[in-house]
Amino acid sequence: MANFGEWVRRNLTAHGKSMQWLADQLGSNPTMILKWRTGTEPRAVNYIMTCQALAKLRGDPVAIVLCEGAAHLGVPVEYSGNNWQDPQN
Repeated sequence: MANFGEWVRRNLTAHGKSMQWLADQLGSNPTMILKWRTGTEPRAVNYIMTCQALAKLRGDPVAIVLCEGAAHLGVPVEYSGNNWQDPQN
């Protein structure tokens, strides 16, 4: 099952960062991020800001990270260059 919070944790760990680091980037607290791991979905603004922070951390385009994050929320979206794709159509 897709889990946005676990995906975030794995990305942070892979790059030597903590949930506290991400919370600081978002101007929030780690408790919010911990809730994502138990299934609470992030608010849209937190989702976007998290994906932006992870993209910068990973050195990847934001659009790619947004698509990955969406998949871990159970929303499949594909990205190809400048062409957003809905894989269900």
